[in-house]
Amino acid sequence: DVYSSHAGLREISNMFDVSQTIVQLYRQLLGQEFTAAEIQRVAAMYHYMMELCGNRFRASGKPFMDHLVGVASIAAHYRHDIILVVAALAHSVYDEADFGSFWPKITRRNKRELRRELGHDVDTLTRLYSEFEWKPQTVATIPQRLASMTGTERDVVFLRVANELEEAINLDLLFYENVRRQKKLALLNACSDIADGLGYPAMAREVREAYVVLVHADVAGMPVPEHAYSFIVTPRSDRKRLSPLLGRYFYRFRKRLYNALKQGEAKAGDETGHANTAK
Repeated sequence: DVYSSHAGLREISNMFDVSQTIVQLYRQLLGQEFTAAEIQRVAAMYHYMMELCGNRFRASGKPFMDHLVGVASIAAHYRHDIILVVAALAHSVYDEADFGSFWPKITRRNKRELRRELGHDVDTLTRLYSEFEWKPQTVATIPQRLASMTGTERDVVFLRVANELEEAINLDLLFYENVRRQKKLALLNACSDIADGLGYPAMAREVREAYVVLVHADVAGMPVPEHAYSFIVTPRSDRKRLSPLLGRYFYRFRKRLYNALKQGEAKAGDETGHANTAK
């Protein structure tokens, strides 16, 4: 059975060459005749997203930046629109960005920064992407609602479909725990009609083919995910470990104590000298 074999999985991966690194994306954009200025915009957004998501990983263990590049690659494959490509590269910034603050939710200050760094058009798309309700029961009604949507709303829906397709083509779904995998498969299944409604029959066909292979895929023997959702890994050099922290505090305490004792001895010596002089 091709669907339970590795041949079936290779069939999805070879649908088209989805970029996974920024260098691959540059090469793709050059081949599609994006201008140097447009590619520079992509480079600037990539480096900004590295600051916010560089240490984040997908539940499968895949670097989150590779996923962002993959969604941008799919967007560029179907739409020669630099605003949409840049928005795809930052599509989940409102949900996944780490601004380094104690408060986990995005703040008004963070929103002001995003508006400044992303620009009005990209910020609008990424913000609406985060706010757009994306559940199996509501996604099934989108094809009927497309005609009444604005152009911006349709672009957000396009980015949502591109996100699901990227997870499917790169087999991320196979490394999710079962409940989440079934939910994502239901979303992927609904995306074929959405892509058709948006006017992308080739995209719809690839979604359907990916769904058929993945829904029959044998996941026995696949690595068991340690995380249900994306997660952050902090490098050891950036962690405040207890022993070095205590060591630094002990060193400072010992130095201060030593200085205090020396000052005490010097003061005592001065007092003794004054007493002898008085005699």
